Amino acid sequence: MQGFQISGYEDMDITPKSVLSKIKELEHLGFNDDHFQFIHHWGNLKGKDSSLESHKAYLKSVRSYQVASNNFKIAEKLAKCLTLAKSVEGDINFADICNQVNGILQNKQHSNRSRLNPERGLYVVTLNNQHPISANADDKRIAHIAIKVNRENCKFGKAVNLSNRRKNYYKTFGEENVNFQPVVLLSEIDIAEKEVLRRLKQFRQVSPSGNLTEWLHGINSGQIIEVINEALVGLGFQHDNFLAKEKDGKR
Repeated sequence: MQGFQISGYEDMDITPKSVLSKIKELEHLGFNDDHFQFIHHWGNLKGKDSSLESHKAYLKSVRSYQVASNNFKIAEKLAKCLTLAKSVEGDINFADICNQVNGILQNKQHSNRSRLNPERGLYVVTLNNQHPISANADDKRIAHIAIKVNRENCKFGKAVNLSNRRKNYYKTFGEENVNFQPVVLLSEIDIAEKEVLRRLKQFRQVSPSGNLTEWLHGINSGQIIEVINEALVGLGFQHDNFLAKEKDGKR
């Protein structure tokens, strides 16, 4: 069976062998299981194996695709992800790329995607340390030029994987200093983040280099959560309230 062409994406043949090669390139650029699960038809649905290793094993076991099959659609998405990643100058944001590939805002099932990826959402972080710590303390190359924050600051952010993001904060500030609070589970984290940050502009802190950061001062976590909810209502986004579920004992 011959490979198929994806118009506008390097005219690349879509065969299991070629996709294995593309996955290798994607992984080298930082593409991981979290990103793959977001473009996979299973997401990270419990009981389903949608890991890259599992998919690579499948690709090694077949010689061709069935046209319009789920695995063929995954192959198309992987090809598009690689093409978009190669077009990026600077740091590659695979969360944005996956959003673009999936076409979430045009997808009538975007609310279902949020449920299939229970780690994707918005969060708030507060700190316990009194002595200021660099927001990049885990990277000695830039730690000295980053903003320093303590318990008087808090931060709003987005994450493709909330659990991994929590671990990143632990690594930077020390687990004993971090209060990581997931707020909502949401597919459209990029658009939501921009709107929330717009509403929080007066509280955002400036880094030593003069850039506006996501670190805040003069507002507490409860007030930030109110802003998040108001922003999501204004955008008309469907979302799962993580805190409400936690309170009801569902998480």
